[in-house]
Amino acid sequence: MAQTTQSGPPSSHVAGDSLDWTDSPPDGASDDANLRAWYCFKHVDSKKLIKVAGTSGASSWSYSLAPEDTANAAAGLYKVFLLIEGDGTRTTLDKGTLTLDEPPDREEAETHAAKMVRLLEAHIEGRIDDDKGRGIESYTIDGVPISKLTHESARSLLVQYRLDLKRETEKRRAELGLGTGRRVLTHFA
Repeated sequence: MAQTTQSGPPSSHVAGDSLDWTDSPPDGASDDANLRAWYCFKHVDSKKLIKVAGTSGASSWSYSLAPEDTANAAAGLYKVFLLIEGDGTRTTLDKGTLTLDEPPDREEAETHAAKMVRLLEAHIEGRIDDDKGRGIESYTIDGVPISKLTHESARSLLVQYRLDLKRETEKRRAELGLGTGRRVLTHFA
């Protein structure tokens, strides 16, 4: 399996890929044999943390991000920190950001809008039981009143979630450089 080696922490990476990098020794590394260093990648939204321990070398420190470290990690923006411990002290250095991309073979999770469209369509389809298409809107079980979402409310929500799903699709297409699907651009030379 191919591995990428670079100098310094990465700024982008594909989840599930291997990555090795080197960095200059933390300040005071030659003075303290018990010095330890870690790179920490903290997801901006979920706050999940990926830690990579450094291995000291003669002129640089080595870090290795194994495939299993990021295989199931959420894609998105991560803040990058270098933590250095030794001689009873700890130092945290801000090292910027890392963008973790989805691997091309990972199935995309269903978005909230897509899930709601699917569920509301099934709900509306299941409501069309009687000759007027209303279905049962309320009933009682052992004296407990049960009310369903009205047909009009379900249709209104379905329209809104379909718009949300359309916006998500257009945004994803634009991010991939495929255009939104709404406009045709031509270039004449």
